Amino acid sequence: MFGTVVELGQVNKKFASALETAAGNKMQNIVVDTDKTAAECIEYLKSAKLGQASFIPLNKKVRVKP
Repeated sequence: MFGTVVELGQVNKKFASALETAAGNKMQNIVVDTDKTAAECIEYLKSAKLGQASFIPLNKKVRVKP
C-alpha cells in the first residue's frame, strides 16, 4: 500500500481548491500496487469488521466517466 490520493499528490496551491472540489471523496481512495493487494485489503477489512475503503490498483487502467 502506498497511501491515499491526497497523501501522494502535490498540486500548486492556487489549484488545490478546484482539485478538492472536482475529486471530492475520491481523494481518500487508497493507492495499492495490484488488484490482488486491493482484494486482500478488502478481505481484511471485512473479516476484522473495520468498515469500507476504496482502492486504486496501479496495475489496472483507471476509467473516467465522461
